[in-house]
Amino acid sequence: MKEEKCKDLYECIAEGKQPNGVESERYLLGYILIDPEVLNKKITKNLCEGHFFNRANGLLFQAMSRLHAETGELDLEQLQNALESDGILEVTGGKENLLELADGHLTTMGGSEYHANIIYNKFCNRFCIGVAKVIIFDSFNDLDQPDSIAQAAITSLAAIIKTR
Repeated sequence: MKEEKCKDLYECIAEGKQPNGVESERYLLGYILIDPEVLNKKITKNLCEGHFFNRANGLLFQAMSRLHAETGELDLEQLQNALESDGILEVTGGKENLLELADGHLTTMGGSEYHANIIYNKFCNRFCIGVAKVIIFDSFNDLDQPDSIAQAAITSLAAIIKTR
């Protein structure tokens, strides 16, 4: 599922398109299954489930991170058992998806830090779009309060900058 670029702002808004790095999410998950120490890299440590566009990928990342933190290890069987016990194996694509992630072919495209950066940057892009939507909504409803609208937007955007 490759991300399509937005050529017409109004069309993208109407269709609800959002920046995403689903391919990079899958690459990173593949890297983690092959080398769980990827989870100890600074950029990966700063990621969380909510940074992932694809919910299933976010759930997988969360489960991988949790298992690695609890046991210091991570393997396919351990992950599958944890997902089954949490009742989310099928939500995350099932055993077939785990096998596809683990087979190594996904790690041929760039490094883990490269893909972690894409995931985080796309999250930041979506966050900025959310702030812009709030600005537009508030501008229509609080016509006499442009300073407070701008200040709220600055505060929101500053929060995302601090996490980098």
